Amino acid sequence: MTSDQLSAQITPQDITNGTGKQITDDPFAATDGKSENINGVCSPNMSRGERPEADINWPKLETLFVYDEMGNKIKFSDVYRRQKTLIILVRHFLDFITKEYCEDISIIPLEYLQNAEVRLVIIGPAPHRFIKQFRQLTGLNHTLYVDPDREIYKALGCTEKLVACSLESK
Repeated sequence: MTSDQLSAQITPQDITNGTGKQITDDPFAATDGKSENINGVCSPNMSRGERPEADINWPKLETLFVYDEMGNKIKFSDVYRRQKTLIILVRHFLDFITKEYCEDISIIPLEYLQNAEVRLVIIGPAPHRFIKQFRQLTGLNHTLYVDPDREIYKALGCTEKLVACSLESK
């Protein structure tokens, strides 16, 4: 399937739940009716599937920065403050899986996200000088920032290194 065929299959209704309006319900919100709203964020926790949810230190995140293609320093909290934002943290720019993932993301038409009032931001742990090359390599036209020291990754509790392990039966 070509990228043109795939992008033709994605419609604004797919992003807006078929109503033409932005989806505002948080499907992961607490079901007990005690969902908090912290600076426009529906849930202060990050789901990790079968693992316990990680508490996010929002005050710490507000002190951290990302960098754009020109090396300009941008407060991380400004990335998501003004608009509903989908933030994707990628492993690194030299990883072929990251490259392929970003190539797949690049086929999402900007106008679909704009119509849904959603911003897509990708953050990679690299120096800012690699943004332009990575954008050219993947065809990515969405917002791309870097976190060269992985401070945001650490604050979110992301794993920095993969460790070999075995699966045990439960």
